[in-house]
Amino acid sequence: LGTKTDQRRHGFEMFIPVISDQDIDPVACLKCYVQRTQKFRSESLQAVFITIDSRPKHMTTQNISNVLKDAIKLVGLSSRYTPRHFRSSGASNAVGAGINPDFIRHLGRWRSSEVFHEHYVHVRTPAALIESAITGKEVTH
Repeated sequence: LGTKTDQRRHGFEMFIPVISDQDIDPVACLKCYVQRTQKFRSESLQAVFITIDSRPKHMTTQNISNVLKDAIKLVGLSSRYTPRHFRSSGASNAVGAGINPDFIRHLGRWRSSEVFHEHYVHVRTPAALIESAITGKEVTH
């Protein structure tokens, strides 16, 4: 359970569930991030996400977008990918991993369940289910 700060810096509480797969567990990732950035924090800087361009300060949406742009470039993805692509794929992968969609929607701050499900969640149908539908036989792997 943590406090997520909104643009007006009032904050709100949210629950982030632990996932057994450490490679995609948001709780383990956040703990690691906070630990590695602890030396830059102070009494006056309590934001979870910070940037240290010239001095430590809370991270803006633009800062996060720039970090994602740099990561896209570093891993060699084509320039047609933008930070916005990660919003949908992140939501889709989280739902596919079995995380409660209401938690994801709240964390991503989507205003309505309809927008979240119709425009951002694209869950892939398991290959075994497709094969079973085509062949009419139950497939187990």
